[in-house]
Amino acid sequence: MIVVLQVPDYYQIIKHPMDFQIIKDRLQCLVYGSPLEVMDDVKLVFNNAETYNQVNRKCMNTIEIGY
Repeated sequence: MIVVLQVPDYYQIIKHPMDFQIIKDRLQCLVYGSPLEVMDDVKLVFNNAETYNQVNRKCMNTIEIGY
């Protein structure tokens, strides 16, 4: 789960948040219709992490270049 105080811009950058707790809850409640649906959500977790960290890395690189 994303804590907004720690990463206030997360929901501005990530439009479809997903985390492992949500996946676990969905598995326990039998929400998924197939293993492929589970894999789609797992991929989304990693894609979101890559996207968010890529954006922040670019910002940090810009700041570092300025100094």
